Amino acid sequence: MKIAIVILVLTLFSVAQANDGVDSRMDKLKSNAENSEINHEQYESNLKIVTQNIKEIETAVQKLGEQKQQVQENAKKANENKIKLDSQKIELEKLISSEDQKIAREQERIDALMAQVKKLQSNQEQRKENKKQYSTKIDKIEVEKKHWQEQQELVGEIVTEIDQKRQKATEELAEWKGKETTYKREEAKWAKQAKKARRDYANYDKLRK
Repeated sequence: MKIAIVILVLTLFSVAQANDGVDSRMDKLKSNAENSEINHEQYESNLKIVTQNIKEIETAVQKLGEQKQQVQENAKKANENKIKLDSQKIELEKLISSEDQKIAREQERIDALMAQVKKLQSNQEQRKENKKQYSTKIDKIEVEKKHWQEQQELVGEIVTEIDQKRQKATEELAEWKGKETTYKREEAKWAKQAKKARRDYANYDKLRK
């Protein structure tokens, strides 16, 4: 476009100096006409380009306006989403705080339970030791029971032996009591006879004197 304007100025300058002759002037007019036609065509072409550029730019401006509106709407939605997200964040932070409190309480319970478990484990160890001691005592009791059984068997044997001896002694006692009864009877009989014999002897001795 700048080139066309320069050509037109030069042409007009040439026309101003073309007063020296008709031919020269006609040539210049012809040249000016040709140059004007060329400039017209060039401007017409440039106008089409400008018009096309204007349409494209207007379309671009419209699209940019639409994009701006869309971006603004998106920004508004994003801001609304941010507000929602901030609200959700606050709620989640509350939940986290609640969970922290629950974790702390549960940890206290875990610690208490672990202490109980530790105590129960200690009790288990003590009970195992108690079992060993009880088992040792049971073994001693079994040994003592075995000795007692042996003593009982020995006592049984002794009792049997005593019973046998007692039975024999009882039999001998009965025999001796039988003999005692016989001896008492015989002793009484012979005591009576001896008394009578002494009396008879004494009477006979008196008669003899």
